Order: sequence, then C-alpha cells, then structure tokens
Amino acid sequence: FGLVALEAAACGTAVVASNVGGLRDNVADGITGLLVNERDPELFAAAVDQLLDDSEMRCEMGRQGALRASLNSWDLGAANAIEVFGRLTSKELVSCA
Repeated sequence: FGLVALEAAACGTAVVASNVGGLRDNVADGITGLLVNERDPELFAAAVDQLLDDSEMRCEMGRQGALRASLNSWDLGAANAIEVFGRLTSKELVSCA
C-alpha cells in the first residue's frame, strides 16, 4: 500500500522508495520524492545522497509530498472503496442454468 511513504510525506519529508506497488502510487518521482529500481542498493544510496546534497530540492519535494498527502484520508479511501464495491455488486446476476 505504501502507507509509510504517505505518512512520511504528510510530515513534509521527501521520500526515497523502491519503484514497486503502493510506493509507486504514493511517491510521484521527481515531485514528492525519488523512486529507484527495486533491489539496487547503489541507486538507492545515490538517491539519498542526491536529496542530502540538494536542500532546495529536498524541501520542495517535502512541501509537494505534504500537499499530496493532505489529499488522502481514511474517509476518502473508505468512500472510494464503497463506490467500487457498489459498482461491482450492483450488476444483476444471471442464471448459469
């Protein structure tokens, strides 16, 4: 799901994360943080170094991340899930006989 990345962003922290699953959904590469190929520690370390060396980029990514995180909430997530479940269950079932 990428909840830890979303929580970090909500605190104004630029995020470095692997480019997989929920992390990809919650980190906008180059905007709210940096995504790196999974299982590549050298690229991960380089991304961390990049943020440590560029305070302007780090702070801007932190601001953008906090803004993006503020658009998410448990209530919104629940409402979206209910909408999807409603669409999935509103179809009329047909007989297989």
